[in-house]
Amino acid sequence: MEENEYRSSYNKLVDYPCVFAKAINSTSCSCQQVRKIQIADRIALNCSNANDHQHCTALIKKLRTAAQFVLHMPDIAGTLPHNKEIQVQIGGIRGIAMMLNHHKDVNKPDIHEIYTQAIDTFGDLDKLPYSEIVRYILQSKRRKRRSRKNDEND
Repeated sequence: MEENEYRSSYNKLVDYPCVFAKAINSTSCSCQQVRKIQIADRIALNCSNANDHQHCTALIKKLRTAAQFVLHMPDIAGTLPHNKEIQVQIGGIRGIAMMLNHHKDVNKPDIHEIYTQAIDTFGDLDKLPYSEIVRYILQSKRRKRRSRKNDEND
């Protein structure tokens, strides 16, 4: 399937693209609202609820803004580079889970559940303890690849 055909199919089939797709695709998080759609040999993630999509969009914007300093990015417009986006998504959700005392579920938290409980606990997104959550974003740096030189010496 050519890229143009894929994009055309994607746009027809995906109404609300999951804004936490990188975290879900990395199997670090899950979401009960996401629906996987297979398009050729790829999988697209679609949010099944328009309101939940809006909530997640607002949350990811807040997480990106809160993480600007630790990511060394003075201005964040749109999405981040791949590794930093994964760091914000995974670290942000795990950080919120820890703030909610979900120690047992922090390895693969459900984004919808965490969001819902965060709103129930804190009232709205502006009241989340972002200074604490940012610590988890900083800690969630992906491991760097080992160089081939090191592989040869092993």
